[in-house]
Amino acid sequence: MALPVDRYAITRWRKRTGAGGPRHFERVTIDTTVQPKAVTRPTDSKLLHRGVAVLRRLARWHGIVLRQSCARISTHARLELARLIHRGCHREA
Repeated sequence: MALPVDRYAITRWRKRTGAGGPRHFERVTIDTTVQPKAVTRPTDSKLLHRGVAVLRRLARWHGIVLRQSCARISTHARLELARLIHRGCHREA
């Protein structure tokens, strides 16, 4: 497996620029800024909703007429589940 950068490239670059001497390491500034990312986790309800959408699209592409589309039902179920989880209570079956 080839490395993305030659391991001696940084050393050669430091020697050419003259950076990295002992006086440069007397004071080190570290930026520890944390920036939140808009990452969502693949929950079961999202995966199920996505699966229904993909199957609906495949059926339409192959010319299969569906008697009932589950798009509205799966969307409603996903939103209801999100509300229940946000509230912290789960409905008993």
